[in-house]
Amino acid sequence: MVDDTEPSDVAEADPPGGDGEALQSTYAWSPDASCGECGATIAARWRDGENLVCDACKSW
Repeated sequence: MVDDTEPSDVAEADPPGGDGEALQSTYAWSPDASCGECGATIAARWRDGENLVCDACKSW
């Protein structure tokens, strides 16, 4: 059996079940991180839009 396909003939495929968009975290922990909204130094931050923010700034 001979594989005669050229690299240009092979389509780039997304991972199974993916829509091609990168996944984002919903939560992050770092001992000296700062809130993306108020600037407070806080270890636990939650995703709020494009920012990682403290629980006080998170719109739940």
